Amino acid sequence: MRVCFLNPQGHLQGHPPLGKTDTGGQIVYVLELARALSRQGIKVDLITRQFGGQKPVEDLTSNARIVRLPCGPDTFVVKEHLYELMNQWVQRLEAFSRTEDVQYDIIHSHYWDGGYAGMLLQRRLHIPHVFTPHSLGRWKELALSHDAVPGQALAPLYRYQVRIMTEKRIMKTADVVLMLSQIQRVRLMQHYRLDFDKIRVLYPGVDTRVFTPNHPAGGNGRMPTQNNILLVSRFVPAKGIDTAIEVFRRVARRVDCHLYIVTTNKLDDFSEEEIENERAVRWMIETHRLQDRVHFLGFIANRRLLADYYRSTDLFLLPSRYEPFGLTTLEALACGAVTLVSHAAGSRELLIDGLNGFIVDMEEPDAVAKLIVNLFKDRALAQRIAENAVLSTQRHFSWDVTAKRLLKHVYPQAALPK
Repeated sequence: MRVCFLNPQGHLQGHPPLGKTDTGGQIVYVLELARALSRQGIKVDLITRQFGGQKPVEDLTSNARIVRLPCGPDTFVVKEHLYELMNQWVQRLEAFSRTEDVQYDIIHSHYWDGGYAGMLLQRRLHIPHVFTPHSLGRWKELALSHDAVPGQALAPLYRYQVRIMTEKRIMKTADVVLMLSQIQRVRLMQHYRLDFDKIRVLYPGVDTRVFTPNHPAGGNGRMPTQNNILLVSRFVPAKGIDTAIEVFRRVARRVDCHLYIVTTNKLDDFSEEEIENERAVRWMIETHRLQDRVHFLGFIANRRLLADYYRSTDLFLLPSRYEPFGLTTLEALACGAVTLVSHAAGSRELLIDGLNGFIVDMEEPDAVAKLIVNLFKDRALAQRIAENAVLSTQRHFSWDVTAKRLLKHVYPQAALPK
């Protein structure tokens, strides 16, 4: 089998510059899934956009490679503005497949830019199309429309109207729409009225060789204090860092504790939205006189060093008010961090509340703070939760397990006669 992954956005490389614009969780997802499929004997061409002098082909494994096709300017283009370039990009892909004499069995597209390209390619090649949205325009629009950030302020940035219209067209023609969580499936049914039989759910995986509870040789814990809480997040309102500060200030009244914030992109790559949100968060910290207890660690490019932070923290908190999944949850669980996940995040479905982690309502900061204080005091409980987290992740959420489920339950469904 040869699979065509379509992911035009971001800086897609074998060792991607994580932290750059549009180069985060989705890039990790497509790279790791492609590698895992290749270990199952599947040939994968991961098609992306070429710019800035990048070489046209990069081998990932003996069975997987990145193929870069130019379209539009020879500069980076943010994902919200790739839509207009996709016709040209698909034409380049057709030319590439003819020149290389490559025939694909499955198109697997990612996000609405790649999904639109997949729809165009499906029409021309008449092969099955699996579409993974990663997030949903209408769900995001509703989730982020609150008093602090009115929806109309974000509409020009996220292009909700054209995105939602395009997503509906893609889903209507795709053979399978692959969601990352059950909550995504529910939101899809609510907002897009899609045929239920067309939808499948497949949880992402995690690299259990990097994210492990065991310190590698030479590894060291990076937390110099006790009673620590770790956030790993972008500085956008959707991630709910402001709600985490509200919880933390309540915890800090009752116990000596510290909050560490790792950003998933570099300060130089912050959007205006992120810059404004960071200012608002810092203002909250100063207002509540928490400057000595809240520590900004910046962006950590080294994944093994990031794993060290997960291992050495007491608690990991995902406070998002909108989160289709949240790969950081899997990373934290795999490292044995006691993990608290917002009820709004898709990754809450990995947790059995009170067994391998906790599901929390960030709109109830007093209750979340009470839970955190209890976990700081009850170390035996925290240890049991951590051990269960590692066990469940290693058994069920490695990338190889995810790839096997994809081959067994998703790709065959896409190939069924319609």
